[in-house]
Amino acid sequence: MTGREPRPGPSEERPDTAQQPEAEPPQTRTSRYLMGRMYGAIKLDGAVFRDVREDRFGTFQALQVVLLAGLSAAMSGTLISADPRVALAGAIVAWVAWVFFTHLAATRALGMGDEKPDWNRLMRTAGLSMTPAILLLFSRLPFVGFPFLVAGLVWTVVCMTAAVRHTYDQATWAEAIQASAVGWIAFAAVYAAITLSFGS
Repeated sequence: MTGREPRPGPSEERPDTAQQPEAEPPQTRTSRYLMGRMYGAIKLDGAVFRDVREDRFGTFQALQVVLLAGLSAAMSGTLISADPRVALAGAIVAWVAWVFFTHLAATRALGMGDEKPDWNRLMRTAGLSMTPAILLLFSRLPFVGFPFLVAGLVWTVVCMTAAVRHTYDQATWAEAIQASAVGWIAFAAVYAAITLSFGS
């Protein structure tokens, strides 16, 4: 006898290790490319809106979409103005007014903001939601022009309301509609003031 205890066999070995929790799957990010985000906005994809609202680079992308939408509306004659250049400038300024007054209505009147409300986040999502307005470029086509016009206008309103809903986490759809309505009143007033002053 050597005094040594026999080594446990393979079936007797039980490593004393705690069971490791399963790793959480990595969160999938939405596309950071402009076309991918525009497609997500058309689909009312909340993940796209929430992603772009936190992406500072998304501000530049949003302004690109606003410019494309404004050009489409001005070239198609959808915007009421004798001068397309005034129509384009008026639409862009009126869009900024929409963002500003919608943000005020959302954060001050309806209490939808967080601790640090930032209207730049709404600017990013609202700019992206202007994607359907690009359809207005085809509103003068024979036979199919009117459906393009209706689809572009209606879906732009829906997308911009969705932008409000997904920019403020505490917002409900009813509150988003109310805040968006305030923005559209401001949009109409500012655009009318610009076109009446410089459109002739």
